[in-house]
Amino acid sequence: MYPKVNNQQINPDTKSLWMGEIEPWMDETQIANLYSHITNVVNVKIIKNKMTGLPAGYGFVEFESHEVAKKIKEQLNGTPIKGMNK
Repeated sequence: MYPKVNNQQINPDTKSLWMGEIEPWMDETQIANLYSHITNVVNVKIIKNKMTGLPAGYGFVEFESHEVAKKIKEQLNGTPIKGMNK
């Protein structure tokens, strides 16, 4: 059985990090490029509002391994991103 966060089971094989406050003008390529100086990004998924189809302001960035995801989180968590209003 997987551990739970907010009553949802979390797969320990997940190598993704949640990213919030994504600007509406940002796309998956721009987000992947934010990490290009550190590592390769496997996948970016921006969550869309089901009613409008517009970006919901958050998404997930998948990395090559748990170790890389942990390193990114430790180094960049809370760091302001150039060009963002928040």
